[in-house]
Formats: sequence, C-alpha cells, structure tokens
Amino acid sequence: MGYEIRAQHAIPEELLRIWKADLHFAVKELSRTRQVESGIHQARKALKRTRALVRLVRDPLGYEQYKAANICYRDASRKVSELRDLAATQDTLNKILKRYPRKSVSVGVSAASREIAGWQKAARDHMRGQDELRKTAVAELTTGLANLPTWHNPQDDFSWIASSLERVYERGQNALAFSLANPDPHVLHDWRKRVKYLWHQLQLLHLCWPEMMNPHTEELHRLSDLLGDDHDLAVIEEFILSNKLMQGRVVGKTALLHAIREYRESLVLLYFPLGKKLYQADPEVFTNQISFYWKVWRQQEPLVFNREA
Repeated sequence: MGYEIRAQHAIPEELLRIWKADLHFAVKELSRTRQVESGIHQARKALKRTRALVRLVRDPLGYEQYKAANICYRDASRKVSELRDLAATQDTLNKILKRYPRKSVSVGVSAASREIAGWQKAARDHMRGQDELRKTAVAELTTGLANLPTWHNPQDDFSWIASSLERVYERGQNALAFSLANPDPHVLHDWRKRVKYLWHQLQLLHLCWPEMMNPHTEELHRLSDLLGDDHDLAVIEEFILSNKLMQGRVVGKTALLHAIREYRESLVLLYFPLGKKLYQADPEVFTNQISFYWKVWRQQEPLVFNREA
C-alpha cells in the first residue's frame, strides 16, 4: 500500500498506518549489510516523508510530541547523511558536464570529480569503522516505532489536519517571499525543505481528486528538484571558493566556476516563476479548496474503520 490515504478508511488510522510503514522501511534499509549506500538513500527519503506526515498531524499531536518526533527523525537521517551528500555532489558534476561539454569545463569537472571520489572513499572507510552510527539510528527509529502516538478524539474529518496543512503552505509562501528578497543559498534551501513538505502532504491526499491534485503535486516535485539542483551547485561553488576543492588548481577551475554560475542563473528563471504560481493562493483558500475536494470524495465512499491500523 502506497504513501496515500485510501478511500473508505479514516484519516487518523491511515496516517498512523503510513507512519509505521515508513519507519519500518527506514529501519530495514539502514540495517542492510550490502548496498549500504542505496539503503541509506532509501531510508533518508522515507524519513523525509515521515517528517512531512508528522507536520500534517502537528496540531492533533500537540507541539511537544511533534517536536520530539521531528527531532528524532531529523537526527537519525543526519547520522548517515555524509555518503549520500557526496553522491549528490558527483551527480551534480555530471549534470554540469552534460550541460556544458566544453573542454575547459570537462577539465575542471574531472579534477573536482577525482577529489570528491577520494572524499567518498574516506567516508566509506569511516562508516565501516564507525558502523555504530547506523546502529544508533536504527535503535532510535525502533524506539520511535514503539512510541507512536495514540490519537485523542480522532475524527475522520478534514478539519483534523486542515490547520497543519495551512501552516505548511503559508510557511512555504513566506519562504518564497524571503527568497525573492534574499536569494542566498541557505535561504533557498530552507524554502526547498518547505516545498518538499507540501509535496509529500499532497501525495498523501491526492486520491480525493487525482485529476486536480496530481498536476499540482508533480509541479511541487519539479520545483523541489530545481531548488535541489541549485543547492548542489551552490555547495560545489562554496567548496571551490573556500579552497576545500581544487585548491591550487588553475586549469579548469575558472571555467567550472563560470559554468556553475551560468547554470544557477538559468535555474533562477525557472524556480521563481514556478514558485509564484504554486504559492499564489491565500493559505486559507488553498486549504479550503482541498477540504472541499475531500468532503465530496468522502460523500461518495462509505467509511470502514480499522481499529488495528
């Protein structure tokens, strides 16, 4: 069963089912003894989905429970993030080379890629020697599984999650406005995180009217990817400017920096217009529209409660 609230099932029960499933999946992936890097990547994606879900139930959870769960999943992900972050840097270098296949850029990409590969090897060796990090993350998530909430007065009513959804949309809207005024990489990265929360939340809700919801959800995914590309490019740029990468190299360095800046300038022309379209609604109007879809859908589907969810 996917990351979506099914017809004929109550919202609280479905969200708890999905919450459990993603935590079980993250534990399984982090416990791999082979293809460890792939397992880390899959576990981190599951934890990002879980953090989005937790934000959707922030109000019925209460702030303290929400905060504890969010910190637990965030910290577990951070413990195993280094290898995946380096893999993303290598992927970005490949994208630069594909987009700018000039010889001068190729020289810079090759030099940077060799250095990143060395970092990756060191990170793998470190992780093999510090496998306690993964074990600690698994233990923390297992404890989290044993302490999932019991809902107080759960209702199969969209109002149960409406205020939390509105908050996530409004904070993404505010992050867009802040990014427009101050397009610093850290500010843009914070906006991207809020875009991803909303994307995952609409994935949970999309079955209420897929024909209307899916295009919006897919565009949020696209916006997240564009902002992710910008972040990865900014990370490489910062590595070079701070002499963490390509220190002492002249050949290819200038051309690579120029390509990175040109690439980032092209992304600005895409993600800001798209963000303005996706965040143009008043937050209350946005939430009420989805609530309307939900109520119409629920009227067509008799409810089946599953007390074991």
